[in-house]
Amino acid sequence: NRPGKYDMGLSGSVYVYMTAPTKDDLEALRTEVIDVLNRHDQEDEKFTHFWMDQPDIWWKNTFRDSCSNSPDIPGILRGIFYMLLALLFIPAMNLCGMISSRMDERMSELGVRKAYGATNVSLITQVLTENMLLTLAGGLLGLALAYQTFTNAPVFMIDTNYALGNVYSPIYIDYDMLQVGFNSKYRLSENLGLAFSANYYRYFLPEKSPIQEMLYKPNFDLDLGAFYSYNDKIIVSLNTILLGKMNGLNIENNEYVYEKMPIKYGIDLNVEYRYTKALSFFATFDNVAFQRYFYWTNYPSQKFRVMFGLTYTIPSL
Repeated sequence: NRPGKYDMGLSGSVYVYMTAPTKDDLEALRTEVIDVLNRHDQEDEKFTHFWMDQPDIWWKNTFRDSCSNSPDIPGILRGIFYMLLALLFIPAMNLCGMISSRMDERMSELGVRKAYGATNVSLITQVLTENMLLTLAGGLLGLALAYQTFTNAPVFMIDTNYALGNVYSPIYIDYDMLQVGFNSKYRLSENLGLAFSANYYRYFLPEKSPIQEMLYKPNFDLDLGAFYSYNDKIIVSLNTILLGKMNGLNIENNEYVYEKMPIKYGIDLNVEYRYTKALSFFATFDNVAFQRYFYWTNYPSQKFRVMFGLTYTIPSL
């Protein structure tokens, strides 16, 4: 870029990442950096710098849109909380209605038991126990357990031939994976429904594996979604995804160093219009929460992605 009047030949964004030896040292590191920046401001008589409450810890940085403003963390967290509360409130109210309807049908039975000397505590205990058993039975029906074996599966590692440390090359390994999952879908009405899924993963590497720990695979994931269908023509779905911690690989002093990558979450919106039985149009809005998380070491994700397209089903002959 051509140097401007005030940029002194410099332009663009610069990100600096610092690591602390332990979690307890984070605040001390942040204080030290702020002191250095303040001394720099005092020595620079020509310019005044605004750091916008930086440096950030990692999770706060994911909410920052740019270096020109500070993120409203309480407002963002309130918005996410209200959205999750709405997604949980609707099925909770529907479940209360179902339980109340069942209780109305059983009032005569409870009245007979009360007439024969049953106490209020025993009646309440009976109702709560039955509801707990029904809930547990439904949860067990939705539980899935899987053990998988992978042979020559690709795992990506940083290529040391590139200085930036964000180019990856595959290696092929064998490993086993234990997966415990839960999947449930609940239809509130003819048009509205909720879906929830949760999975826990554990990976087993052979003794002579080229890597010590599984790379870039989460230890769990959660998916909470809501979907709405209008006359089976327009379908809208909103999904909140949470990915657990995973192991990453970085390079320090020309050696590979394992590091823990933090939990990540995202919100996705999908809209589909079914023009005919064969032709439909769709729009996908990924990462609506604008999270700049790292799924790969030194390779930040895009904050917001949009994709438009169409699908066409070829009629069978």
